[in-house]
Parts: sequence; C-alpha cells; structure tokens
Amino acid sequence: MTFLQNEIREIIKNYNISEDVKNKIFVVSGASGLIGNYVSALIANAGGKVIAISRSGNVIKGVSNIRYIHGSVCESAYDSITEADYIIHAASPATPKIFDEDPVGVIRTNIAGTFKALDLARRTGAKLLLTSSSEIYGENIYNRALKEEDSGLVDSVAPRACYTESKRLAENLCVNYDRQFGTKSIIARIAFCYGGNFTAADNRVVPQFIRMALKDKKIIMKSSGAMRRSYIYVADVAIAIIKLITSEFTGAINICGDEVVSIRELAQAVCDCTGAVLETDSQYQNSLQGAAPFSGGVLDCEKLKSFGFTPAFNIQSGINSAVKIYRENK
Repeated sequence: MTFLQNEIREIIKNYNISEDVKNKIFVVSGASGLIGNYVSALIANAGGKVIAISRSGNVIKGVSNIRYIHGSVCESAYDSITEADYIIHAASPATPKIFDEDPVGVIRTNIAGTFKALDLARRTGAKLLLTSSSEIYGENIYNRALKEEDSGLVDSVAPRACYTESKRLAENLCVNYDRQFGTKSIIARIAFCYGGNFTAADNRVVPQFIRMALKDKKIIMKSSGAMRRSYIYVADVAIAIIKLITSEFTGAINICGDEVVSIRELAQAVCDCTGAVLETDSQYQNSLQGAAPFSGGVLDCEKLKSFGFTPAFNIQSGINSAVKIYRENK
C-alpha cells in the first residue's frame, strides 16, 4: 500500500466519508489537477461513484468505480452525462506560467466551463460546488483576515486579472443560476492549497520548493519570503468539499484553517522534511519579487468552523505528506 492510499484510508475512517458518499454519483471536473485528483480518489475509495473529467487520460490508479470522460469542460465533456447527485467543478488553470502564456484560455475555461457545469446541474438537479480562490478578494483593504462578505480591490486590466476576474464572474454565474433557475451552488474560496500530487507543469511555490529541495538539496529564496498567507493541505480541502456539498449549505465559504505562515516558513518546512538547506540570495533579501500582486492571502475560517471542521494537517504534517506522495509519484 502506498503512502497516499494509506492516508486516504485513514481519512475515510476518521471522517466517516463513506456515510457521505456511498452510492452517490459525483461529477468531478479537473480530475487531473491537484484538488480534483485528490477528491476523486477520496470519494471513489469511500464507495462513491465518480465521473472524472480530464484532458490528461486516466489519472487515478487502482480504483474501479471511476468513469473517465476525456475532453474539455468548455466543449462537450459534460454532454453525455445523464444523471448526477453532486458536481465538483474544479477545472481551472491555476499556475502563474499559464496566466502569462494563455490568459484567454484561462478566462475561457473559468467562464465557459462554469456555464457548462451549471447547465449540467440544471439538467440533472445535482448540487454544484465551484472551487474558487482566495485571489478573488484582491487587495485586502480591511487589515484583517478576509470574511466571505468582504470585497477587496482588483485591477481588472492587470495581467493576472485573467484568473481573478474570471473566477469572480464564475462565482456570479453560480449565484444567478441559483436565483434564476433554482440550482443549488456552493462557492468554495480555497486558501493557497498544496499537495504532492501536483502536475509536472505546476510552477507554484510549493512544487518549486519540493523539486529544488529533492534535486539540489537546497532552496534558494529569491525574495525576502515575508508575505504571509493561509495555506491548506489538499486532503483537508477534499474533506471540506465533501462535507459541504453533502450538507444543506449553499453560498460562499472560505476553505482554510487558522494557520498562517510566511513563504519563508513554508520553505523551511520543506527543508525540515527533506534535509535541504534554506538560503537567500543576498540581492533579493528585501524583495517581494515573485509574490502575488495583492496582500489578500489571509482568510477568516469562522464560517467553516461552524460546520465543526478543523483541518487534520498543520503545515509541517501537510508538507511531510506532500513530499512523500511526490516521491512515490516520481
């Protein structure tokens, strides 16, 4: 049994996941991505039926009750589905490199893909959960952790706004489909999520740190690493998604915990797990180069706590799992 399989087995047992998902049909888009991949594996191993939509082929090994649909969520991937209980719409480009190289593709996936997912929800009566992002809050103007009713500042013509603004519109689509057509949606605003099942193209900070630590035995920081954010391990995101979508809740909710760490502390956690050394290039000692262009990365988790949810992983245990799972998958 792999480390990931054992981790999933423990989660199913400790969180009674089987009671939530058994014999239910879950459509999961973005099944090759970080969140979609993990949540699909968790549901399928707990006895749920998964229709996994991916452009990358079969992405979850050793599980029989998964039906794969290979295709784009912007086109016909949803069209052959005739029944579903729940839809987890997790298909979305989320790496800075893609924001630079294909901003129009980012917008198209987030908007056209959400239209398609909501049309499926309307057609089948399934409840939908949209994986949104803490980035929709933009610049934090409140000087505190961001709550679901808050609105930050977003520069709509900035290059990175292809992601931020299309996610905000995707949220608005969910709200208005619910109002106009009677669908039921959850908008999950997820903190900075990390895990070991990331793709080769993922150039976000945790994958970069893990690759550097394992390959070079050191992480060289090219900024001060002072920016602080809410981070959450992908297993905790998957647990929260399942618990929320199978509840009566609808509306917007932050998916995060109390733990807030700096990028430097995150890098140190990777070093502690791998034996790597953390260094800072002197010319970047006080630089914020490479950081997201907003300071809205700290989320309030009180609404999520009201459901009795507390993350199972802290930053050190989450990074430890991510490193072990990445090593298994190499």
